[in-house]
Amino acid sequence: MTAADGGSRDARQERRRKTRKGTRSCWECKRRKIRCIFSSPSDATCISCSRRSRECVRQEFPDQTTPERSSRLVGDRFLRMEAMIAKLAKQPLSETSSVESLAVSGNAGARPSPGPVDGPAIPGFLVYEDSFSTPASSPHTPPHPQFVIAPTPTTTNTKAREMSRILLAAYPNETYVQVLVDSSTTFLNNYLTMFHSYRDIDDWIDLPAHERMDYHLLHTRQTIDSHPAVIAEQMLVLANVLQQARSDTLAKLKALSDEPPKAIMARLATTAMSIVGASNMMLDTSEGMTCLILDSIYQANQGNLRRVWLAHRHIVSIAQGLGIHRRPYRALSIKSIQSSCILDPRFLWHRIVHIDRLFSLMLGLPLASPDSSMMNEPTLSQDTAMGQLERRHAFAAGRILERNDREPTAGDFELTQNIDADLQKAANNMPSWWWLEPAWKDSLTSTQRFWESRRLINQIYHYYLLHQTHLPYMMIGSAADSSRYDYSRNTCISASRDILTRCLNNIFEDGFLSHCRLLDFLALMSSLTLLLMHLYIKRHGGGPCLAHQRLSDRAMIEQVLEALERDVPADGSESKNPAAKMIRQLLAIDTDLGFHSDTNTPDDTGTGTARSHDAEPIRFFVPCFGVITISKDGQMVFEGVDAEDSMSNVSQFLGQTGNTGPTGSAAARHQGSAAFRTLSIPSANENYMPAASSLPTEEADQWALQGVEFAFFESLMRESSGQIGDSVGSNLWASAAGL
Repeated sequence: MTAADGGSRDARQERRRKTRKGTRSCWECKRRKIRCIFSSPSDATCISCSRRSRECVRQEFPDQTTPERSSRLVGDRFLRMEAMIAKLAKQPLSETSSVESLAVSGNAGARPSPGPVDGPAIPGFLVYEDSFSTPASSPHTPPHPQFVIAPTPTTTNTKAREMSRILLAAYPNETYVQVLVDSSTTFLNNYLTMFHSYRDIDDWIDLPAHERMDYHLLHTRQTIDSHPAVIAEQMLVLANVLQQARSDTLAKLKALSDEPPKAIMARLATTAMSIVGASNMMLDTSEGMTCLILDSIYQANQGNLRRVWLAHRHIVSIAQGLGIHRRPYRALSIKSIQSSCILDPRFLWHRIVHIDRLFSLMLGLPLASPDSSMMNEPTLSQDTAMGQLERRHAFAAGRILERNDREPTAGDFELTQNIDADLQKAANNMPSWWWLEPAWKDSLTSTQRFWESRRLINQIYHYYLLHQTHLPYMMIGSAADSSRYDYSRNTCISASRDILTRCLNNIFEDGFLSHCRLLDFLALMSSLTLLLMHLYIKRHGGGPCLAHQRLSDRAMIEQVLEALERDVPADGSESKNPAAKMIRQLLAIDTDLGFHSDTNTPDDTGTGTARSHDAEPIRFFVPCFGVITISKDGQMVFEGVDAEDSMSNVSQFLGQTGNTGPTGSAAARHQGSAAFRTLSIPSANENYMPAASSLPTEEADQWALQGVEFAFFESLMRESSGQIGDSVGSNLWASAAGL
């Protein structure tokens, strides 16, 4: 609490109100008609006010909160409406009036964007003025950017009408759409965090549907005269809602159409992007950019991480072309087709950078922008506590990517400690109860589920950043003489367990998180970390404390197997999931080392059991990286990949034609002897952008590792050996790591 807050609280002591005995709730909770809960009796701020960064004033004191902020959105609308009416009264419209004559500013600082825009239709103009870069002209100037919109939601252009006709033909029947609309609240709440801060969302999340900012996304009936980008935006929203539908909703939908929900979902998404993606003229509009973001969300939940990464690089390039990344923020013009699609460029840029860094970390790729504006003190102080945590996460992810992208140096360990300190500081800004794992109760409202889901997502990401920070130092030296790195090892193990417990408790939850394939990837990385660490400690004869947790770790990893194989065909055929196969083989080696002599481990086919003496060495190929061999005694050996193989996989990553797998002499090398079970991981062997006619197919939906295993082993070996890519058969990694 600041001195000012303390002074204001002391001043209220003399003006205490008489309240009923036992009344302890605050004014904010009373207005919201929610229960006022305190973490402990001695706390001065309730949980709800702490989460919203509001002053907690109990009802025994006068309510001195001003209505200015709570009515800001409504007040802004009235100001813009009054200005528009005044302008129209002074200048009558004629049939030849241009779009620019309709652009009216809500204040004196805004101005219309000059010139027409080429395209199938003349979209409106959205003009952005930064209130921080210009002096306030009146006390009523709102703290957010001002926008000017000339709405032209429809078009009579022949080409655009044909596009609209194609898009509308992909819609399911009206009853089907209505069921999706009725179940869209959960997705829309989470989707809008891409464009609006938590403070803004908190202002209108409980409003009736027709008053919410996302009302236009699904509650507007599209016609052949609607703009193609607007129709595509709605189609992608429907595809995402269908993708994350609960089981009871899916049961209703199956009764309304003979077509499987997956086929309808894929048709909506593919048709929308085939039109919008092919028309670059639409991508620099607000609606075009939201289409790209919606498609990236859809692809992420499908498990297509490389497509998401490339899509976000496209979004970054468009945003930079529009000047959204510039500081200090100048007046910039972004086209908007309809008045309801308004984006805050500053917050949008923060979100774009945040998401890009997440997928760059998962795939081991460099960051798109070194921007660190999210840590500017004025911006940071105006955000909520959870918003500040996300900004600190984005900054930490950027530092990890910068470290991983350069050659290892002696100062990397000190940098790692600094990143760890930043993450500790970020965690300490949240109250202790916030770090408890959310409990999904049937009594939770949609709003409460939204806040709990955001808390869970940020918890998992925080532990993932800790994991990535310390992974390069997890297996350096022997366990007996490398106490310097004990902290990194313990942090990696602890973070992996925290990720696993949260992923497992939500992968099986009937909700939007159960459809998020990102949880599968994170659970896989955590499982690999724990299994490899158990093998490492056992081989070096250390870690008695870790040995006591081996059974519980193994139980969680076996649950991960169940989750990864939840889409196994009903006929009992073998799972084609390479991640599941990798984990199953590592579990067999774990058994073979005598950890579980009485435990049976399922074999590769999933139809029987493999005794401990049946475990064989694992040898698997990681594209663009090399061959990793893990012997029966837990020793890991690395074989480099030559330049020809590496370039072949790079070409396949970019979507060029080629063989699917190691080529030439490398293919023969990777087969190994008959005593080895070879696992070739198809992480870079699918085309990035398959033709629209090839989707949806069973093969297109097949889950693969997408290059996540490359990022994992590259980070793991970063500090263990600086000679990655040496001649075939080299034991450099094993010797450097003391194996």
